[in-house]
Amino acid sequence: MATDKDLVRELEVFITNDNKLYNLAKAIALNQAKKKINGTYNKTLSVKAWELLAEQGRAKYKKAYGLGVVSKENRVALAKVLQEEYSEMVNDMVRQIKLLKKEKLAREKKAKSKKKVVKKKK
Repeated sequence: MATDKDLVRELEVFITNDNKLYNLAKAIALNQAKKKINGTYNKTLSVKAWELLAEQGRAKYKKAYGLGVVSKENRVALAKVLQEEYSEMVNDMVRQIKLLKKEKLAREKKAKSKKKVVKKKK
């Protein structure tokens, strides 16, 4: 069975323009960013996380506009589109987390060196 590109596109637009679904997308993106930093990220398995967003979006769309059954192929295709759509957000979060960790280490190092200076003066 082939994917319905129009349906996938319509659901993608709906999902990316809904505030509550955007919050879910941010949570998924943060989780994916953490996995990338920890070295446990798997692009194939990542699609399953985005399927959650696709399913939530499909359910909300169905409630608002009515929609029949969405095939597995269409759900997976939508999840892959969402994964690509939010990939920049994931990469931005990776950069932000790394920067925050670097700043935290610098603060800890500075605090540790101040303690050494205080001990030497005594």
